[in-house]
Amino acid sequence: MKSLNIFVLIPLLVITVQAYANNDNRDYNIIHTFMVANVYFDLHGDQINPQFSTIFHKKKLGLLTVAVKPEMLIYYSPSEVKSILVEGPNGYSRKINTGINFNNFYLNGHVPYKRGMWFQVVEPKGILENGQYTVSVILESGYNSQKTTILNDENTLMGAYLDTTAPEFLPIGTMETDENYLFRPVFEWSILPENGYYNFNLAVDDSLPFIYDNIIYHSNILIRNGMPETGLNIGEQIVYKNLESDADYYWFVEVYDSNRQDSINEIIVMPLQKLQLKTKVFDDKNLGY
Repeated sequence: MKSLNIFVLIPLLVITVQAYANNDNRDYNIIHTFMVANVYFDLHGDQINPQFSTIFHKKKLGLLTVAVKPEMLIYYSPSEVKSILVEGPNGYSRKINTGINFNNFYLNGHVPYKRGMWFQVVEPKGILENGQYTVSVILESGYNSQKTTILNDENTLMGAYLDTTAPEFLPIGTMETDENYLFRPVFEWSILPENGYYNFNLAVDDSLPFIYDNIIYHSNILIRNGMPETGLNIGEQIVYKNLESDADYYWFVEVYDSNRQDSINEIIVMPLQKLQLKTKVFDDKNLGY
Protein backbone atom coordinates (compact mmCIF):
# COMPACT_ATOMS: atom_id res chain seq x y z
CA MET A 1 0.00 0.00 0.00
CA LYS A 2 1.40 3.36 -0.99
CA SER A 3 2.08 5.95 1.66
CA LEU A 4 -0.54 8.53 2.48
CA ASN A 5 0.10 12.16 1.61
CA ILE A 6 -2.71 13.85 3.48
CA PHE A 7 -2.11 17.57 3.31
CA VAL A 8 -0.07 19.98 1.20
CA LEU A 9 0.29 23.47 2.65
CA ILE A 10 0.47 26.33 0.15
CA PRO A 11 3.58 28.39 1.10
CA LEU A 12 2.02 31.74 0.20
CA LEU A 13 -0.76 31.15 2.72
CA VAL A 14 1.33 29.90 5.62
CA ILE A 15 1.83 33.42 6.97
CA THR A 16 -1.92 33.76 7.52
CA VAL A 17 -2.29 30.55 9.52
CA GLN A 18 -1.29 31.79 12.94
CA ALA A 19 -3.24 35.00 12.56
CA TYR A 20 -6.40 33.10 11.72
CA ALA A 21 -5.90 30.51 14.45
CA ASN A 22 -5.54 33.21 17.08
CA ASN A 23 -8.56 35.17 15.90
CA ASP A 24 -10.72 36.13 18.86
CA ASN A 25 -13.88 35.71 16.80
CA ARG A 26 -15.45 32.48 18.08
CA ASP A 27 -18.49 32.64 15.77
CA TYR A 28 -16.89 30.79 12.86
CA ASN A 29 -17.56 27.06 13.03
CA ILE A 30 -14.91 24.85 11.39
CA ILE A 31 -17.21 21.78 11.38
CA HIS A 32 -18.47 20.95 7.92
CA THR A 33 -20.63 17.92 8.72
CA PHE A 34 -21.46 15.93 11.83
CA MET A 35 -22.98 12.55 11.08
CA VAL A 36 -24.52 10.21 13.64
CA ALA A 37 -25.71 6.95 12.10
CA ASN A 38 -26.07 3.24 12.64
CA VAL A 39 -24.29 1.03 10.10
CA TYR A 40 -24.94 -2.60 9.23
CA PHE A 41 -21.62 -4.06 8.05
CA ASP A 42 -21.93 -6.91 5.55
CA LEU A 43 -18.78 -6.10 3.59
CA HIS A 44 -17.50 -9.66 3.57
CA GLY A 45 -20.81 -11.47 3.31
CA ASP A 46 -20.55 -14.99 4.69
CA GLN A 47 -16.75 -14.85 4.80
CA ILE A 48 -14.63 -13.67 7.72
CA ASN A 49 -11.64 -11.66 6.54
CA PRO A 50 -8.67 -11.78 8.97
CA GLN A 51 -7.64 -8.30 7.77
CA PHE A 52 -10.62 -6.84 9.62
CA SER A 53 -11.78 -6.76 13.18
CA THR A 54 -14.64 -9.24 13.62
CA ILE A 55 -16.57 -6.38 15.18
CA PHE A 56 -17.57 -5.46 11.61
CA HIS A 57 -18.94 -8.88 10.67
CA LYS A 58 -22.71 -8.78 10.09
CA LYS A 59 -23.34 -6.37 12.92
CA LYS A 60 -25.07 -3.04 13.22
CA LEU A 61 -22.96 -0.49 15.04
CA GLY A 62 -23.04 3.22 15.71
CA LEU A 63 -20.84 5.55 13.68
CA LEU A 64 -19.85 9.11 14.63
CA THR A 65 -18.17 11.20 11.94
CA VAL A 66 -16.91 14.79 12.06
CA ALA A 67 -15.59 16.52 8.93
CA VAL A 68 -13.78 19.85 8.82
CA LYS A 69 -14.90 22.46 6.30
CA PRO A 70 -12.86 22.15 3.08
CA GLU A 71 -11.89 25.83 3.08
CA MET A 72 -10.24 25.32 6.49
CA LEU A 73 -7.76 22.68 5.32
CA ILE A 74 -5.16 25.32 4.47
CA TYR A 75 -5.29 26.58 8.06
CA TYR A 76 -5.47 23.43 10.13
CA SER A 77 -3.95 19.96 10.26
CA PRO A 78 -5.07 17.02 12.47
CA SER A 79 -2.33 17.81 15.01
CA GLU A 80 -4.01 21.15 15.75
CA VAL A 81 -7.23 19.45 16.89
CA LYS A 82 -6.87 19.02 20.65
CA SER A 83 -10.03 17.07 21.44
CA ILE A 84 -13.38 15.95 20.05
CA LEU A 85 -16.24 15.02 22.37
CA VAL A 86 -19.69 13.75 21.37
CA GLU A 87 -22.54 13.83 23.87
CA GLY A 88 -25.94 12.28 23.35
CA PRO A 89 -29.12 11.00 25.01
CA ASN A 90 -29.20 9.48 28.49
CA GLY A 91 -25.70 10.60 29.39
CA TYR A 92 -23.99 9.16 26.31
CA SER A 93 -20.43 10.45 25.91
CA ARG A 94 -17.71 9.39 23.49
CA LYS A 95 -14.31 10.92 22.78
CA ILE A 96 -12.97 10.73 19.23
CA ASN A 97 -9.19 10.33 19.20
CA THR A 98 -7.32 13.00 17.28
CA GLY A 99 -3.73 11.76 17.47
CA ILE A 100 -4.27 8.23 16.15
CA ASN A 101 -5.28 7.11 12.67
CA PHE A 102 -8.51 5.18 12.24
CA ASN A 103 -7.80 1.75 10.77
CA ASN A 104 -9.28 -1.73 10.45
CA PHE A 105 -8.56 -2.68 14.05
CA TYR A 106 -8.36 0.67 15.84
CA LEU A 107 -11.81 2.04 15.17
CA ASN A 108 -11.39 5.50 16.65
CA GLY A 109 -9.33 8.32 15.20
CA HIS A 110 -8.35 10.51 12.28
CA VAL A 111 -9.23 9.09 8.86
CA PRO A 112 -6.27 9.50 6.47
CA TYR A 113 -8.01 10.81 3.38
CA LYS A 114 -6.28 12.81 0.65
CA ARG A 115 -9.07 15.23 -0.17
CA GLY A 116 -10.39 16.14 3.26
CA MET A 117 -10.00 15.94 7.03
CA TRP A 118 -12.36 13.98 9.17
CA PHE A 119 -12.44 11.97 12.37
CA GLN A 120 -14.67 9.06 13.23
CA VAL A 121 -15.35 6.30 15.71
CA VAL A 122 -17.29 3.05 15.43
CA GLU A 123 -19.27 2.43 18.61
CA PRO A 124 -18.14 -1.07 19.72
CA LYS A 125 -21.08 -1.56 22.11
CA GLY A 126 -23.68 -1.58 19.34
CA ILE A 127 -26.17 0.85 17.88
CA LEU A 128 -26.60 4.46 18.95
CA GLU A 129 -29.84 5.48 20.62
CA ASN A 130 -32.14 7.85 18.78
CA GLY A 131 -32.06 11.43 19.98
CA GLN A 132 -30.01 14.61 19.94
CA TYR A 133 -26.19 14.53 19.69
CA THR A 134 -23.75 17.43 20.04
CA VAL A 135 -20.09 17.40 19.03
CA SER A 136 -17.49 19.80 20.44
CA VAL A 137 -14.23 20.23 18.52
CA ILE A 138 -11.55 22.06 20.51
CA LEU A 139 -8.36 23.25 18.80
CA GLU A 140 -4.97 23.66 20.46
CA SER A 141 -5.56 27.42 20.27
CA GLY A 142 -8.62 27.02 22.52
CA TYR A 143 -11.08 27.64 19.69
CA ASN A 144 -14.26 25.61 20.29
CA SER A 145 -16.71 24.62 17.52
CA GLN A 146 -20.00 22.82 18.12
CA LYS A 147 -22.65 21.21 15.97
CA THR A 148 -25.85 19.35 16.85
CA THR A 149 -27.81 16.72 14.95
CA ILE A 150 -30.72 14.37 15.54
CA LEU A 151 -30.51 10.59 15.04
CA ASN A 152 -33.73 8.92 13.95
CA ASP A 153 -32.92 5.36 12.87
CA GLU A 154 -36.10 3.39 12.19
CA ASN A 155 -34.20 0.26 11.07
CA THR A 156 -35.95 0.45 7.70
CA LEU A 157 -32.96 -0.33 5.46
CA MET A 158 -31.60 -3.14 7.62
CA GLY A 159 -35.01 -4.81 7.78
CA ALA A 160 -35.37 -4.60 4.01
CA TYR A 161 -31.82 -5.84 3.46
CA LEU A 162 -32.15 -8.86 5.72
CA ASP A 163 -35.44 -9.75 4.00
CA THR A 164 -33.73 -9.69 0.60
CA THR A 165 -32.56 -13.15 -0.41
CA ALA A 166 -29.43 -13.58 -2.54
CA PRO A 167 -28.90 -10.05 -3.86
CA GLU A 168 -27.20 -10.03 -7.26
CA PHE A 169 -24.03 -8.20 -8.28
CA LEU A 170 -22.58 -7.92 -11.80
CA PRO A 171 -19.90 -8.18 -13.03
CA ILE A 172 -17.99 -10.43 -10.66
CA GLY A 173 -15.39 -13.15 -11.08
CA THR A 174 -13.27 -13.27 -14.23
CA MET A 175 -14.15 -11.21 -17.31
CA GLU A 176 -12.31 -11.37 -20.63
CA THR A 177 -11.79 -8.25 -22.72
CA ASP A 178 -10.99 -7.95 -26.44
CA GLU A 179 -8.60 -5.09 -25.78
CA ASN A 180 -6.06 -4.50 -23.04
CA TYR A 181 -8.60 -2.39 -21.17
CA LEU A 182 -12.33 -2.25 -20.44
CA PHE A 183 -14.04 0.94 -21.64
CA ARG A 184 -16.85 2.42 -19.54
CA PRO A 185 -17.86 -0.76 -17.69
CA VAL A 186 -21.34 -0.96 -16.16
CA PHE A 187 -21.78 -2.34 -12.65
CA GLU A 188 -25.19 -3.57 -11.46
CA TRP A 189 -26.69 -4.64 -8.14
CA SER A 190 -30.02 -5.50 -6.56
CA ILE A 191 -31.91 -2.63 -4.96
CA LEU A 192 -33.90 -2.92 -1.75
CA PRO A 193 -37.71 -2.78 -1.61
CA GLU A 194 -37.43 0.35 0.56
CA ASN A 195 -36.19 3.71 -0.73
CA GLY A 196 -32.44 4.08 -0.45
CA TYR A 197 -29.57 6.14 -1.85
CA TYR A 198 -26.84 4.02 -3.40
CA ASN A 199 -23.17 5.00 -3.37
CA PHE A 200 -20.85 2.91 -5.59
CA ASN A 201 -17.15 2.40 -4.79
CA LEU A 202 -14.46 0.82 -6.99
CA ALA A 203 -11.04 0.00 -5.57
CA VAL A 204 -7.78 -1.58 -6.68
CA ASP A 205 -6.96 -3.12 -3.31
CA ASP A 206 -9.24 -4.87 -0.83
CA SER A 207 -7.06 -4.43 2.25
CA LEU A 208 -8.26 -1.02 3.41
CA PRO A 209 -11.73 -0.28 2.01
CA PHE A 210 -12.83 1.71 5.03
CA ILE A 211 -10.03 4.25 4.67
CA TYR A 212 -10.86 4.85 1.01
CA ASP A 213 -7.30 5.66 -0.01
CA ASN A 214 -7.48 2.86 -2.59
CA ILE A 215 -10.77 3.98 -4.15
CA ILE A 216 -10.26 4.90 -7.81
CA TYR A 217 -13.89 5.70 -8.63
CA HIS A 218 -17.05 6.33 -6.66
CA SER A 219 -20.44 7.77 -7.47
CA ASN A 220 -20.01 10.65 -5.05
CA ILE A 221 -23.71 11.13 -4.31
CA LEU A 222 -23.03 13.01 -1.07
CA ILE A 223 -21.07 15.72 -2.86
CA ARG A 224 -23.97 16.44 -5.19
CA ASN A 225 -26.54 16.45 -2.42
CA GLY A 226 -28.14 19.62 -3.75
CA MET A 227 -30.08 17.29 -6.06
CA PRO A 228 -32.66 15.43 -3.95
CA GLU A 229 -32.96 12.46 -6.35
CA THR A 230 -29.22 11.78 -6.67
CA GLY A 231 -28.56 8.10 -5.95
CA LEU A 232 -32.19 7.29 -5.13
CA ASN A 233 -32.99 3.63 -5.92
CA ILE A 234 -30.16 3.44 -8.48
CA GLY A 235 -29.18 -0.13 -9.37
CA GLU A 236 -26.27 0.50 -11.72
CA GLN A 237 -23.22 2.67 -12.23
CA ILE A 238 -21.32 3.46 -15.41
CA VAL A 239 -17.64 3.93 -14.59
CA TYR A 240 -16.25 6.70 -16.78
CA LYS A 241 -12.76 5.31 -16.57
CA ASN A 242 -10.79 2.72 -18.53
CA LEU A 243 -10.01 -0.37 -16.45
CA GLU A 244 -6.81 -2.14 -17.36
CA SER A 245 -6.86 -5.85 -18.18
CA ASP A 246 -4.88 -8.44 -16.26
CA ALA A 247 -5.71 -6.65 -13.04
CA ASP A 248 -7.96 -7.20 -10.02
CA TYR A 249 -10.66 -4.75 -8.98
CA TYR A 250 -12.91 -4.67 -5.91
CA TRP A 251 -16.25 -2.92 -5.67
CA PHE A 252 -18.97 -2.45 -3.12
CA VAL A 253 -22.12 -0.41 -2.62
CA GLU A 254 -23.29 1.55 0.40
CA VAL A 255 -26.98 2.28 0.92
CA TYR A 256 -28.02 5.42 2.82
CA ASP A 257 -31.41 6.64 3.95
CA SER A 258 -30.45 10.14 2.73
CA ASN A 259 -27.99 11.67 0.27
CA ARG A 260 -27.18 14.51 2.64
CA GLN A 261 -24.38 13.41 4.96
CA ASP A 262 -25.65 15.34 7.97
CA SER A 263 -29.12 13.80 7.51
CA ILE A 264 -28.08 10.14 7.28
CA ASN A 265 -29.45 7.89 10.04
CA GLU A 266 -28.87 4.40 8.66
CA ILE A 267 -26.29 2.80 6.33
CA ILE A 268 -25.95 -0.66 4.81
CA VAL A 269 -22.49 -1.71 3.58
CA MET A 270 -23.17 -4.41 1.00
CA PRO A 271 -20.75 -7.29 0.26
CA LEU A 272 -17.44 -6.61 -1.44
CA GLN A 273 -17.20 -8.02 -4.98
CA LYS A 274 -14.05 -9.01 -6.88
CA LEU A 275 -13.64 -8.52 -10.62
CA GLN A 276 -10.62 -9.94 -12.43
CA LEU A 277 -10.05 -8.61 -15.95
CA LYS A 278 -8.10 -10.70 -18.45
CA THR A 279 -7.21 -9.98 -22.07
CA LYS A 280 -8.87 -12.50 -24.36
CA VAL A 281 -6.45 -14.85 -26.10
CA PHE A 282 -7.40 -15.38 -29.76
CA ASP A 283 -6.80 -18.68 -31.51
CA ASP A 284 -5.14 -18.01 -34.87
CA LYS A 285 -6.50 -21.26 -36.29
CA ASN A 286 -10.07 -20.10 -35.86
CA LEU A 287 -9.22 -16.89 -37.71
CA GLY A 288 -8.03 -18.81 -40.81
CA TYR A 289 -4.40 -17.73 -40.51
